[in-house]
Amino acid sequence: MAGVFHLEGFLGIHLCFVFM
Repeated sequence: MAGVFHLEGFLGIHLCFVFM
């Protein structure tokens, strides 16, 4: 579970930078 949340958070931050 922790791994999934970590991956989701990492992708979320990466996408945020991409959209910025």
